[in-house]
Amino acid sequence: MTRTIALAQGARKTFAALGALAFVALFAACAGDPFAGTLSRGEPRTERAPMPDARGADAWQPSAAALLAPHMQGREPVRVGLLLPLTAANPSVSRLGNALFDAAELAVFQINNPNLLLMPQDTQGTSEGARAAATRAIEDGAEILLGPLFAEEVSAVAPVAASRAVPVVAFSSDRAVAGPGTFLLSFSAEDEVERVTRFAVSQGLTQIAALVPQGTYGSRVENELMAVAGQTGAQVVDVVFYYPGAENFLEPTKQLADAYKQGYAVFDAVLIPEGGTSLRGLVPLLPYYDIDNRKVRFLGTGLWDDPSLWREPSLYGGWFAAPDPRSRAGFVSRFAEVNGHAPERIATLAFDAVTLAAALADGAPGQRYTPARISDPNGFFGLDGIFRFRPDGTIERGLAVLEVNDGRIQIVSPAPDRFDVPPLGF
Repeated sequence: MTRTIALAQGARKTFAALGALAFVALFAACAGDPFAGTLSRGEPRTERAPMPDARGADAWQPSAAALLAPHMQGREPVRVGLLLPLTAANPSVSRLGNALFDAAELAVFQINNPNLLLMPQDTQGTSEGARAAATRAIEDGAEILLGPLFAEEVSAVAPVAASRAVPVVAFSSDRAVAGPGTFLLSFSAEDEVERVTRFAVSQGLTQIAALVPQGTYGSRVENELMAVAGQTGAQVVDVVFYYPGAENFLEPTKQLADAYKQGYAVFDAVLIPEGGTSLRGLVPLLPYYDIDNRKVRFLGTGLWDDPSLWREPSLYGGWFAAPDPRSRAGFVSRFAEVNGHAPERIATLAFDAVTLAAALADGAPGQRYTPARISDPNGFFGLDGIFRFRPDGTIERGLAVLEVNDGRIQIVSPAPDRFDVPPLGF
């Protein structure tokens, strides 16, 4: 099912309130002229059609000609496919997909490019739905695909896109699904672990332990921690695994605490790459078992980038790596004003993906979205700071290190503003 795409007259009224706001696009090719634009109150860029009641890939499929907004008739636009789980069986997944759509839509209205045509397609949150959505978008002339969201969806879409030489900029954080022509615009656990660990070592914390969830994510975190320790001269003295989603973390935290108190694993920092309710259930147990956060520095990843966690006393003084929140502050405010609620944290990915597509939209078809242009080593600047794609499709971000203190965070190591200068603390 296609959710198209161009906000027509009614939707234009929604955005009219934004007219006086010169919201400059926080996106630029770092080596070139800044890409900037303001929200347009003029010609629509997309046309949103009503969602059909029934789910299913064949519920509504307009022709490519129907995708054109009135102002585009008679000329060839730059077609950009957007693959999102808009009607997934899981309501939380569907809600997330629609939040990403709203962020993408906001980007379209901000960009001053009347030739950019966004073509959303519903993946329904499944591999089969993603494959069908990618096929429809490519048949409708998409030159680049933004999304899908989940690793299994990306795996299904990649061969379809590769067979037509259409690049994919997906939102999965699983590096295993990246590859030539399939780029991951996401938040990488590996980059976050590297950044916060290197900073901790630079501050004299060289004996590090970790509490990590079992499974693929935990293995990725452990492998990255070991690699960084080997490169910096630090020592990983203990790694304790726990069952992800557990309601009781007494056993793993006590195991780590016993090793600490008995001298088997003496450490001055402990990495806890967890978030949400699991972090709230786990981290208070560490001081309870005498791992004092005033003596041992707690380290985290971008999963700590959640204001609801910052009043947990056990996290006070903890450091985590994440994008500088000031870069996205304007977007968060604008999104809430337009949509009536705060955006999901990863909504910035959809905004930046659309703006990336617009930034590279110059040139002839077939020459706009080449792997070489997408993986420009100079990188780009988005709502979450600078980023660039490696040749293997994975992402590299310029991250800050932030400290939690009594419901607030402060930057203790700024994010870089270009890739030829390493982050402070390295």
